[in-house]
Amino acid sequence: MHKSFQSQLQPSQSTKKPYTTLYSPLERYTLPDFLNIQRLSFQAFLKTGLITEFEKTQSLFNSTKTFEIFFHAKHYKLLPCKWTPKQAILKRKSYTCPLYIPVQLSNLLTGEIQLQWVLLAHLPLMTKHGHFIINGCPRILMNQMVRSPGVYFKKIEKKKPNSPLRCRFYRLTRFMVKTRNRYFQRKYLGQI
Repeated sequence: MHKSFQSQLQPSQSTKKPYTTLYSPLERYTLPDFLNIQRLSFQAFLKTGLITEFEKTQSLFNSTKTFEIFFHAKHYKLLPCKWTPKQAILKRKSYTCPLYIPVQLSNLLTGEIQLQWVLLAHLPLMTKHGHFIINGCPRILMNQMVRSPGVYFKKIEKKKPNSPLRCRFYRLTRFMVKTRNRYFQRKYLGQI
């Protein structure tokens, strides 16, 4: 009798619920590594984006069209940074590196051509944590979701409880989202 009583207290193998089959949303849906997206985007900017931006302007001329400046962006150089990210924060400096580009200056009247390296900018670099250090402060760039361009309408009805005519007032709001600028809002008050 003692053995049967213990067997009744302990659940059998068939009545045990397997806890490994519980639903977990993390198993089915994984979030992308947003930090890696930022890093890959910045690496693509350094490899190809910077070159394509300079290739959009073929050459620059002065007002009298006697001098021409041409950037050889494919051969740009980034020199090492002065400070590490930690040193830049402690010294309240920017974590940047000098960007040098070979520039060709041509005198169109005499045909003289000069080629030399020019310091164009101190380019802020992204740290491994995905932020930039400007004047000792870590700054983060965020991608933003933008509404699609178009017109959005919203109607809000208001009833006046003490009105003997049982009129309904409404407010019509229009949002216009442009492709390049902020959206603006117009409100109309009317009566049905």
